[in-house]
Amino acid sequence: MFKNITRYITAAIFIAIIFILAINYIALPSIANKNKELYLPDVRGLNIEQAKEELSNFNVKIFYTKYKEGYSPYEVLNMSPRAFTKVKEKRDVKLTVIGQENDIILDDFTNKSFRTTTLQLDRIGILIDTLIYEYSESVNKDNIISQYPKKGKKITKKDKITLIVSSGMPPDYYVVPSLVNLSLNRAIKKIYESGLLVGKKEYEYVDSLLNNTVIQQDQPAFKRLSMPIEINLIISTDEK
Repeated sequence: MFKNITRYITAAIFIAIIFILAINYIALPSIANKNKELYLPDVRGLNIEQAKEELSNFNVKIFYTKYKEGYSPYEVLNMSPRAFTKVKEKRDVKLTVIGQENDIILDDFTNKSFRTTTLQLDRIGILIDTLIYEYSESVNKDNIISQYPKKGKKITKKDKITLIVSSGMPPDYYVVPSLVNLSLNRAIKKIYESGLLVGKKEYEYVDSLLNNTVIQQDQPAFKRLSMPIEINLIISTDEK
């Protein structure tokens, strides 16, 4: 019996030693590395490629600004968080970078009128890809709620922009538009203009209709709704 007790004590001591070693050499280093903090190097004045190398321990996000006299193209103008700040590894670090003279740097159109925004886009030769209307309690009617790509992104004249435009204050109720026989693009536009959401799209072969024509909507036209919901559509296709 004494031998059994000794055996149990020895086993318990062995397990305790393994547990302590696991904590010291596996768990604690893992926690320490997870919360590791580093000082941000000052990359202002560096070329963007050099800056990314210096910031290899962080998640670099680049935002461009228009070319300025006295600076070199692709030179880092500013950074956030500030240089020499102690931050966690892998954190986002935002860099403001000087573009070339002929680069198109996207402005911030938020809260600008839709008319002013379209005039600015026309001047730089950028087309609108998608236009979405949403009700907003904070942005005036016909002003821009948000955009994609965001401000500070470098784009070309081949790129297009998506704008979300305010329809003003939300109404007391929402009216389902009549969508049957409309093209899919036109139907989506009417849904957004009504303050509703586009739901699931199913396709059905119909040889007597043009491709991408709305055959059916799951909510009846002119129905009043107390909240914005998704409108599901069945759409024609010319493929069997």
